[in-house]
Amino acid sequence: MCKQIDFKTLREKTRLTLSNLAELSGYSVLHIVRLENGGDVSSCMRDKILSILLQTQEAVSYTHLRAHET
Repeated sequence: MCKQIDFKTLREKTRLTLSNLAELSGYSVLHIVRLENGGDVSSCMRDKILSILLQTQEAVSYTHLRAHET
């Protein structure tokens, strides 16, 4: 059984707003809210949003680490 992804928590950890994520992904805020609430969305959308969130999370973590090196 596949564990559900908490898209809202992941988005909040990256400090992206719904509008930011909509702009980056090309999907509407309404579609992203539907995804975050566990509604029906395409697997293509789900994969794209997850990829953006994971890449953003990695970039935020890297920037945070670099800031502590200086």
